[in-house]
Amino acid sequence: MKIFNDQQCSDILVDDIKFYRDKFEFKVLGYCIMPNHLHLLLWWDAELKPKLNVSSIVQSIKSHSAKEIVNYLKTGKRKPSLSPYSDTASDLPAVCNSKQAGSSQLPVDYQWIEKGDTHPYS
Repeated sequence: MKIFNDQQCSDILVDDIKFYRDKFEFKVLGYCIMPNHLHLLLWWDAELKPKLNVSSIVQSIKSHSAKEIVNYLKTGKRKPSLSPYSDTASDLPAVCNSKQAGSSQLPVDYQWIEKGDTHPYS
């Protein structure tokens, strides 16, 4: 199922990424929402947050966004999110957007955008 072709489902996911980015204090260096999955490139200072790991971040994002997406698909409406963000990806670095690529099936056909957080050592 190409769940993220639905703009509302993608917006729910982006809002949750932003919420957990602020909660766990990691940087989103890039992300790519594909029609049925997500790619994330994250960074955090492991010395300051030694217990933080990719698994806990992804579990938090997926757990909440899945509940919201199921609710949206059942009702056709978004319930108030845990996220304080009402806009979509305006403050996240957009690495690629599958909607811009049309019906492309090849990663090389996606449009890449450079903006947003940078690696702290760059």
